Amino acid sequence: MSAVDFVTSDYKKLLELNDKWHQKVKDTAGDMLVKHAKRARENGCKCGIKMKVVELGNGSVKHTLLNYVETAKAKMVVMGSRGAGAFGRAFVGSVSDFCVHNSPVSVVVVK
Repeated sequence: MSAVDFVTSDYKKLLELNDKWHQKVKDTAGDMLVKHAKRARENGCKCGIKMKVVELGNGSVKHTLLNYVETAKAKMVVMGSRGAGAFGRAFVGSVSDFCVHNSPVSVVVVK
């Protein structure tokens, strides 16, 4: 086995792991949406909530997300917060903070 074969083999394994991880994340997000929609209905929410797990692709998450919000004509964004705190936000920035201040629609941040 040459060095190229070894690297190619490892790269293929890495791609397979990435695909499995990616699918697990999508499945988990979908399960969470279903669970919370059910809870909302059980607590009297009668609105027609349409929820969707969206794959945004590459690029700046902040800008890609807000571009999607405009393209999809979303009426609201519900997103999570990692809870990085003020220090982390000051140096890295916060996607949720950016969206709250720049989104054309209401943003609800769940901690």
